Amino acid sequence: MIGGITANKRRFLFSTVFICFLIVAIGVNDSSVCYAANPEYSELTAPEKVLTILEEVVGLDMAKYSIELDLYAQAPFLYFDILPQEDVKYTLESSESKLEVICAFADQKLRSLNIYINDGSPITTQPATIPLEMAKDFLDKYPTYSEASYYSTMRSMLDNIEANKNTTKTVENIKLEVTVTANRTDFRWKYCFNGVEATSKCVVLNFKDGFLKYFIDTWKLYTICSTDLNISEEEAIELAMNAAENYSWNVSMGGDNPPVTVTEFNIMGVIETDLSFGNYPTKNESRGGNPLTLYPGWHVKLYFDKLYPGNVYGLNIGIWADTGEVNDISTLMSMLGYPDGIPEFPSWTPLLTMTILSALVLVIYKRKLNRETKK
Repeated sequence: MIGGITANKRRFLFSTVFICFLIVAIGVNDSSVCYAANPEYSELTAPEKVLTILEEVVGLDMAKYSIELDLYAQAPFLYFDILPQEDVKYTLESSESKLEVICAFADQKLRSLNIYINDGSPITTQPATIPLEMAKDFLDKYPTYSEASYYSTMRSMLDNIEANKNTTKTVENIKLEVTVTANRTDFRWKYCFNGVEATSKCVVLNFKDGFLKYFIDTWKLYTICSTDLNISEEEAIELAMNAAENYSWNVSMGGDNPPVTVTEFNIMGVIETDLSFGNYPTKNESRGGNPLTLYPGWHVKLYFDKLYPGNVYGLNIGIWADTGEVNDISTLMSMLGYPDGIPEFPSWTPLLTMTILSALVLVIYKRKLNRETKK
């Protein structure tokens, strides 16, 4: 199997070089060369694509490794029950290092690439550099094997940022977050509309100890179906409160005992609210019947005055921000007692206290005024 893959890969590389030579000979610019290679790459099988990316984009010196294809899983596997999925696993071994590479394709497009270093250090064709420069290099090379136009914007967002420093940057509907820790650097681009994020529609490059740990691209797989933000935070809280009035949950009592249904509870206030793009992860439950389509939605977390049966301390209520429809209610549970960090009093308690004090002051003042009048 590997022999066939290597042969096809060599034919692909030879064809690419030959096409590049012809284009340069007639004076076509470099950007055209990139797109000239795409038709050839798209005809490769998923395992062949992986080997190409590892050598041409990641920069592994594949000639130094013995290569074993451990897994190639194809249809009927589907990504979220919608798109055809292929999974590939390789073992790369040399006298200096041993790597495992696991990749997933959706609709014939690379969705994720994970590299596990089991022994030694990766053998590369170029010396290692800082993560920022490695991210730039990856995005300079990868568009040759992807027709996605968003990589150009993502690459330009890496310019003029400080290396080895946490950074947040937004250009149009793309938000870049750079997170730096002791031995890892994470570059994460997310879809963002007016500050509302779609975390599942993203591109991620993660580097650990000077080498690529994983690459994710789900940007092209998800579609934003609505950006209408018709429900405010205050309206979402009101809708959540109303929805909670008729909610109940069952608690198993174990053995042959019948379950207990909890219908009465006291809501004290709101823990937090969150607005983001999302959908249900299954085809049957998802809005529109497609979990890869995203809609804006509120999540309102309400907390109770105490723990109720089932270790329930509150409710998480989902509301579509474009239609106002309540789409989900679930319990918030804690196995360690009532959670810390929840306000001891509801958020409206200070206002109520001030109102009562003001009323008392007014009553006292009126009584004093009446006494003085009678005198």
